[in-house]
Amino acid sequence: MIRALRSEWTRTKALVGTWVFMVLIVGIVFLPNLGLRMAVSQDPGGGRVRVTDMNLGFIGTIVLILAFSAWRSRSPRAHKLHAQSFLVLPSRWPQLAAVMLVNLMMCLAAVTVGLLVSFALLASTGVGWQEGGAADLVRLLFGYGAISLIASAVGVLIGSTAAAVALPIVWVAMEPALVNIHPFLANKVAPWLPMRNVLTLMTGESTGGHPILVLGAWALLFVAAAFWRHQRADVR
Repeated sequence: MIRALRSEWTRTKALVGTWVFMVLIVGIVFLPNLGLRMAVSQDPGGGRVRVTDMNLGFIGTIVLILAFSAWRSRSPRAHKLHAQSFLVLPSRWPQLAAVMLVNLMMCLAAVTVGLLVSFALLASTGVGWQEGGAADLVRLLFGYGAISLIASAVGVLIGSTAAAVALPIVWVAMEPALVNIHPFLANKVAPWLPMRNVLTLMTGESTGGHPILVLGAWALLFVAAAFWRHQRADVR
């Protein structure tokens, strides 16, 4: 497993596209908080800030994480580069586990950097912070991590790089509209769909365990399907 992780990290960090995505993620997390800082600095006694208040660019962050994770998972497979690891690893699963883990850690690191820069920016105004910030941060990172795992799995399950990148993004855009077609979908189906629960975590709308359980179940389902596909795919 260590060998697979080292190989995947070497391959990932060598790509210019990787760092373009990382800079974009950091930027889209950080830049909206410039406006928040201006608002806070004009009224420093106007209230306390939550960690989720620094997550104003979460839709763009979600899209970038989906695109990056699906691209990094699918692109090597499209060129059969993953098959090379089968010659030196005792089994297939470490290769896919390494891909998913590297994607996950890169995305979470970029989000964390963006949030830390935003925190430093807002802290310079002397703004007060609401309690429970650590829990909010963990829930937020869990949501982004689950998104990365799902996108990495989609990159294995779908045979086209363009489709693997595009379909999750299309779903992000379409799910809210689809569930609002009928009250039954909005009230009974939507609470069990991934994007509804991602948005709940991103905005801090709920502090209960339901969004974490549902999103975790979706991530496990996609990851399990990806490993099943990975183990049985014919490599030529």
